[in-house]
Amino acid sequence: MIKGLSPIISTVIVMAIVFGAASFVTPWMSNLVTGVSEQTGQTTTTQMLCQNLAYDFDTDYGTDGVIWNFTEWNDTVLTKIINTGGVNIVNVSFELTVWEETEGESIYSFEPTSDTQLTAVSPLLPGQSTILEADITEDVEGILREIKILNNICPSKYAHNPSL
Repeated sequence: MIKGLSPIISTVIVMAIVFGAASFVTPWMSNLVTGVSEQTGQTTTTQMLCQNLAYDFDTDYGTDGVIWNFTEWNDTVLTKIINTGGVNIVNVSFELTVWEETEGESIYSFEPTSDTQLTAVSPLLPGQSTILEADITEDVEGILREIKILNNICPSKYAHNPSL
């Protein structure tokens, strides 16, 4: 006749298996919960920031807030924007739509020059205005038809000037 394990020994073995498995699962579960929690917190913060973000062109500057000149060697685009929202504005970029007779419509993307880029150290505060200069890194030819000042943190929020 075969004897079984005593109930006490079998309980100890089962508990050892459970604790052993828990020692592998607990760190993984902890990292998962922490990661999801941090991601949710960042998403909520970004949504709140984007909800309070608003800016527009200062139409008293240049032509509807824009001064531009595309020449053979010195292409320039300057814009003046006003922070009409309730949060600081940082990290913007330019999107230019240019019409050229032989090429048709082209879209260019440029960052502001390092002197005019809005950063966490030098943001555009609510109620303030600033002039941004595009860091044009290639030859642009044609007529500027449209300009957008994009916010890289909140891509759905941008200043748009289609009236050029």
